[in-house]
Amino acid sequence: MGPNEAASSRWPSIAELWTFLAVALPALASLLVAMPAVDLAYQLRAGAEILAGGGIPTVDTWTFTVVGTPWVDQQWGAQVLLAAVYQVGGWMGLAILRAALVGLTFGLVLAAVQSAWSLASVRAGGSAIASSARTATLIVLGSFAVAAPALALRPQLFGIALFAATLVILAQRAAHPRRLWLIPIIAIAWANLHGSFPLVIVLVGLAWLDEVALLREPSYAGLPARRLPARLLGSTGLALIGAIAALATLVNPYGIDVWQYILDLARNPEITSQVSEWRPPTPFDAAGAVFYLSLVVVLGVLVFRLRSDRRRPPARFFAPIVTVLVFGVLGMITGRGLAWWALAAPVAMVSLQPGLRLADVRVPGAPTLRARTAREASAIEARRSPLNAVVIALFGVVAIALLPFWRPLGPAGVPIGVLTHAPQGLAAALDRTILGRSGGNVWAPQPWGSWFEFAARGHRVALDSRIELFPASVWDEAEQVAEASGEWREILDRYPVDIIVVSADQTSLAAALTADTAWRRSYWDSEGSIWRRK
Repeated sequence: MGPNEAASSRWPSIAELWTFLAVALPALASLLVAMPAVDLAYQLRAGAEILAGGGIPTVDTWTFTVVGTPWVDQQWGAQVLLAAVYQVGGWMGLAILRAALVGLTFGLVLAAVQSAWSLASVRAGGSAIASSARTATLIVLGSFAVAAPALALRPQLFGIALFAATLVILAQRAAHPRRLWLIPIIAIAWANLHGSFPLVIVLVGLAWLDEVALLREPSYAGLPARRLPARLLGSTGLALIGAIAALATLVNPYGIDVWQYILDLARNPEITSQVSEWRPPTPFDAAGAVFYLSLVVVLGVLVFRLRSDRRRPPARFFAPIVTVLVFGVLGMITGRGLAWWALAAPVAMVSLQPGLRLADVRVPGAPTLRARTAREASAIEARRSPLNAVVIALFGVVAIALLPFWRPLGPAGVPIGVLTHAPQGLAAALDRTILGRSGGNVWAPQPWGSWFEFAARGHRVALDSRIELFPASVWDEAEQVAEASGEWREILDRYPVDIIVVSADQTSLAAALTADTAWRRSYWDSEGSIWRRK
């Protein structure tokens, strides 16, 4: 190796730069977007109370509408982690945690895509062909674009990272079979972090289907035939892993009741009616449009691949097709399913069509592109340059500049622009309002309920983000108060309510309170106002 070659070997290659971008771009984007306090705020309070020795909460003590109602706090593990990070690093620590989880997730998706690509090329009859770093990164960034609306800092983000880790383990099971025993450990952690833990069983089931389907293909083309018992051992082993993982989900404070909790959530009509994420995505908003576009792309690859095998599709296509159908339907049923679709679809797509090149695409009337040989593509991606190091360093500088450390603090002590659904002026004024030793009953818009529980915890609120705790009658009362219609005055008197927080868009309620001699406005700003009984 000459002096010039030795010097250039110190710089990152183009392939390494693309790999870095697959992780860094999603992580950097997460620093640009504010964290919604709708779920995060009450999770921080619950985690702090657990860390303080209060134990996992069993009944509601934060509201006055359903106080004493049993609360299955299945997400207690995530709450402890979030509160611990907040106590050590404050809002900057939480911002870094979110960026780390997002970057980790899409780094794992990249590894899963590359592994699935190589495995699919072998099963198609060729030798293992390493995926193009650029193509794999572009696929992962497309995955991020679909999943982005679901990447808020909340317990689900821990579940998303564990979903991606399970994908990698299953995609690499042929090369690293012992790693499959990590899946039951993932199941234990997942069952104590977020209610999406049944998906670990779904992923193992899809991998098992893949092994069973491959029984119809006794050998890879050009390779010695494998004995049938070896195939059966693979499918049986995955079935065993799946059964152990299912049992592992019972390692939680609630045991098997946690499964009933998930079923109750899925069947709760109040959740689907009150939470937009639980409704089917619509192509008329940005998140829904991106999802349906990705669905069209993946289905297009599926149709193209099936048309290429006109006689009968190989059995190796069965599991990817089922994966596309299962997670595609999940995404169409509920907005919460977009994240799982975004992570699973890229792996299924490259399993269906490994090594698809731009030159393979024929456009009528357009010149045919010359496909690069594998040697040419590898040579290009292996090139090293100091410019690649400069790009990586610039990303680091921008990431540091985006940290909340540099931003001024708002009235409630949160750096400006770090949170949404968190009116700082209203929270600070509410926190200063002292109404006896036990605080007062505060009627506030539901999206702000968790924020006030965290920032003005001396008071009790009417509603927060634990949607499953509130019966239909409470939601009906909330609608009457918000619109100042029906029996809204009687509702406020019945509880009784001491303070009303009105958002800037609740003009009817503000006008009614202005005309009501029983209430006076004690604070107002651009986001809303606070009213107290006279």
